[in-house]
Amino acid sequence: MLIEKLRSIEPRFKHWAIKQLVLYVIGLQALVYLLLIAELVPLESLILIPSKIISNGEIWRLFTFILIPPAVPNLSVDFLFLLITWYVFYFIAQFLENYLGSFVFSFYCISLWLGSILLAFIIHLTTSATLIYIDPEVYFYSFFFILFLGFSVLNPDFEMLLFFVLPLKVKYLAYASAFFFCLSTILTPTLLNQLIHLLAVSIFVLFFYKELIYLFTQTRSFAQHKNEKREEEAPLHTCVSCGANSSDNSELEFRYRKIGNDLQCYCNNCRT
Repeated sequence: MLIEKLRSIEPRFKHWAIKQLVLYVIGLQALVYLLLIAELVPLESLILIPSKIISNGEIWRLFTFILIPPAVPNLSVDFLFLLITWYVFYFIAQFLENYLGSFVFSFYCISLWLGSILLAFIIHLTTSATLIYIDPEVYFYSFFFILFLGFSVLNPDFEMLLFFVLPLKVKYLAYASAFFFCLSTILTPTLLNQLIHLLAVSIFVLFFYKELIYLFTQTRSFAQHKNEKREEEAPLHTCVSCGANSSDNSELEFRYRKIGNDLQCYCNNCRT
């Protein structure tokens, strides 16, 4: 319903759409990565800290926290991790943008950004905590999560190479990702991080609830069909002695013998 509503107003506001939004994010994250390596910019100056925005007017923090790369420069393995993450990030984002359209996709992404900022300021203004800030890793994880889940409900049988070796369907990766995301939500030490996780899930469900319902009903229908087919294919007679059945052994004759209160089936080879 939300997607249809956004598409209905798209002709009037399509100039607000940011085409290739994730590509810009990746490009700016790469630039920030280089600046951090060169120690030209301190990481702390990029993090969204409501108190510093209010007291010092550091407005840039409203934007720079989403540009912090998911791996802070440290070892060469971090850069390899970044390249893989950015590739998958761009791949799934490109598919979602093509499916939703640039306007709806931009709204999908910006909802998490604006919602996270709003949560940070609400908690800062309503609690006595000394330092409230948005953990950049938590934000990127949540951002990646809603894109990956959106991709997985639209392409549940798409295969990805786990560790570049093991082919695995996206739906199974999504199950694992959802499990660890829920676990992370429970174990994260701050209320703000938990709320950002819950916000991400809410945005995903709000946008893709129809696809989730369809996927759930399709799975149930498929399971029901398999059970019905299994019942239809079940043999009518099965010998309790040798296990031969009427489906695989049409040449045999089956008779029933009452033993106690039960009827036992025997084939002509086992009847004595």
